[in-house]
Amino acid sequence: MSEASSGATSTAEAVVGEAMSVTAAVALALFRVVRSLRRQASPHLGYPEWSALVTISEHGPLTLTELAEREGVQVPSASRAVSSLRNAGLITCRRNPGDQRKVVLATTEQGAAAATGELPADVLAAIDTLDADDTAALLRAADTLTGHLRTAPISPHTPR
Repeated sequence: MSEASSGATSTAEAVVGEAMSVTAAVALALFRVVRSLRRQASPHLGYPEWSALVTISEHGPLTLTELAEREGVQVPSASRAVSSLRNAGLITCRRNPGDQRKVVLATTEQGAAAATGELPADVLAAIDTLDADDTAALLRAADTLTGHLRTAPISPHTPR
């Protein structure tokens, strides 16, 4: 291998390594924020239930199929989350008057409060450390990531 191609290879490896490092840092930060939010909003719910609750609160009322599509999961997974949320009194399940075969999901007052609770103090403190440029960049990145994740195809090999 020539010296020039060796230099190009090490540069490419550095770029890939840096991208992986950025990916890991972003993933870890997102995980910690979600964990903090979930812990405060509804400590008795797992992530799938908490995510479904927030989705129903923001976009409901929804059918089970609509919830599964928005969450990027299969209907049986959404059904398990719905069962837990219903048993906890956080959502209601009513028959669709236009199609009795379908169930319409909506949050209860308790569910809406859990889904839209105040941000935890540690998350607020972290956000307060950002300047205006960092806040704007974070909002743009969050919007881009959310948009991509909502339209990404569901892989049958990826547990959700």
